[in-house]
Amino acid sequence: MAGQAAEEAAGPRLLDLPDPLLLDVLSRLTLQERLCGVALACRTLCSLALAPPLVQSVHVVLWGGEDTEQRLSSLCRWLENVAAGHVRRFDLELGLPPTSQFDPAALQATLAGQPELQELRLALSGLTLPLGGWAAALPLRTLCIDQLAGPLLLEASLCWPPSLRALRLHGEPLQLRTALPETLTHLEIGWLQREWGLDLPRQVSELTGLRELELWGRTDQNSRDLETLSSLAQLTKLELRGYHDLAAILPLVPNLEELAVGALVNSTTADTLRRALEQTPRLTHLIGSDASDGNFKYLLEAMQGSTQLRLLSMSTFKELSEPSCHNTELKRMQAAAGIGPDLRIQLDCPPDVHTYWPDSRSGETSLPHEGLPGLPPALLALLQSACKFADYKHS
Repeated sequence: MAGQAAEEAAGPRLLDLPDPLLLDVLSRLTLQERLCGVALACRTLCSLALAPPLVQSVHVVLWGGEDTEQRLSSLCRWLENVAAGHVRRFDLELGLPPTSQFDPAALQATLAGQPELQELRLALSGLTLPLGGWAAALPLRTLCIDQLAGPLLLEASLCWPPSLRALRLHGEPLQLRTALPETLTHLEIGWLQREWGLDLPRQVSELTGLRELELWGRTDQNSRDLETLSSLAQLTKLELRGYHDLAAILPLVPNLEELAVGALVNSTTADTLRRALEQTPRLTHLIGSDASDGNFKYLLEAMQGSTQLRLLSMSTFKELSEPSCHNTELKRMQAAAGIGPDLRIQLDCPPDVHTYWPDSRSGETSLPHEGLPGLPPALLALLQSACKFADYKHS
């Protein structure tokens, strides 16, 4: 009786909660927190921590440290013996030391033993994982491979999973010798480079069903390989990293709905760009960086009388003149250009880096919150701490 009274006085226990609610709580923990913490508490929590719904998505970071190779081997054993048949999304960020002797065949065998795997994301450093028959046999819909600090070579004999829809390939550089799967609707590739311009693989022109394309590389506005884009009739979203002339790109992709470029080049007149915009009547979102006052006014002049665009988003790390950063000034410029109010303009102008640190002349520090939209609170607190430390060192 005394023991029962003590339990009632203590209130409800964690294990008194229904399993669906406990699973929801555990799903908010990382895999490491569940396996190295919760699963060791008792048999009930161990069973819940390893429940199939909680191992459908696995994200693991193994980076640096002398025991990284041992931890990778333990992960492979866990995937084979515990999670096999349940994992649908696997995300691995791996950094092995140069002296590592880990056999990539072990990881290949582990991944091949996941018959339900639909999304695979690998960011690898110190390990090259050749794609082969093991990947073609999986029901993958999304495949992302980032070969960090090294080339990514795809041989001509490579076979792709027939269910693949989204593909991301990054290498330094990327060497693509195989045909790309015709089933793709989303493609991201980089780094594509040559001495001048963007070296766009000819295989891209064969993807007639492609709807979204993102290209990374050392690019410039004179990249003639971009003419390949004209064969992608269904392309609706295009992202290009580097300097590009909008007036040269838009005529190649008449069905485009969203265009993002690393930096804008206004090498033509506003009238030329206006005519190019008229050739892409479905374009509603235009996103770019290097939003100097000159580029911004150039765009507004080119969009004079335009009714199709709904979003113009610009960002830069260069200093903008103060009036361009205020909503009232944006609206005034928008009205002066004859652009309707349906167009939403986002101009991200972070403060100059010198505002983070004490000025050598004034000895004062400021951190304007308004200039950092969407900054995470933790990062904001870190910047504030850095400012205080800088004040201390200055004084």
